Amino acid sequence: LYLVEMKWWKDPLSGSDISPHLVDVYSRADAGGIFISTSGYHESAVEQATTALAQKTVVLVELEEIVRLLTDESPLDELLRAKIREATLTKKPLFRPLAST
Repeated sequence: LYLVEMKWWKDPLSGSDISPHLVDVYSRADAGGIFISTSGYHESAVEQATTALAQKTVVLVELEEIVRLLTDESPLDELLRAKIREATLTKKPLFRPLAST
């Protein structure tokens, strides 16, 4: 189970912008978190999500990644599985598996 939140903001999201979502994730024993941003993430948001990975699975997604999947007609679940796997193994919440392809 993953709680998903998306922000359509103009500026990159900060740690304080994603904190309320992380609180919701922490309050659910059986849930991880997926955060989607149209404007990217400030380093403080990445740090906040990295810290959260000590207790929960949390991934940061950029809308551009989803748009690219739709354009290529690729499945969303493959992107999310890759991001979750990387977050779990390397504690990197902002992994960009499509960046090198």
